[in-house]
Amino acid sequence: AQLSANSAASAASNANSNANDRLPKTDVVQSTGQSTTQVMSQKAATTAIADAKKAGTDAQNAANSAASAASAAQLSANSAASAASNANSNANDRLPKTDVVQSTGQSTTQVMSQKAATTAIADAKKAGTDAQNAANSAASAASA
Repeated sequence: AQLSANSAASAASNANSNANDRLPKTDVVQSTGQSTTQVMSQKAATTAIADAKKAGTDAQNAANSAASAASAAQLSANSAASAASNANSNANDRLPKTDVVQSTGQSTTQVMSQKAATTAIADAKKAGTDAQNAANSAASAASA
C-alpha cells in the first residue's frame, strides 16, 4: 500500500510540475494589450500583424499621393510664374494707354490716336486745298 501511495504521490508531483510549465487556456487572448502574463493566439497575432502591415502600406500610399500632389502643385506654380513673367514682358513691350493723345505735339514718346491723326491729316489737306484755291483766285484776279 505504501508503494502504491508513493507511486500516486510521485504521479501527482509530476502532474503538478507538468501543469506549472503550462499556461491556463484562459490566458490565451484574441486581442493586443499590455498583459505580461497573457498570450495572443496565433490567429490574433497574425491578424494584428496583417493590420499593422496594411496600415503601413496605407500610410505609404498616402505619402506617395501627397508627394505626387505636391509635385503637381509645384508644376502648376512654375507654370503660373512663367505665365506671369510672360505677361510682364508683354506689358513692358506695350505703350501705356496714357501715352495715346488726341492732338498734335512735340513728344517723342506719346502717340496720336488713329482718329486724331486722320482728322489732323484731313484738316491739313483741306487747308492746303483752301490755300491753293485762294492762290488760284488771286492769280486769276491779278491777270484780269
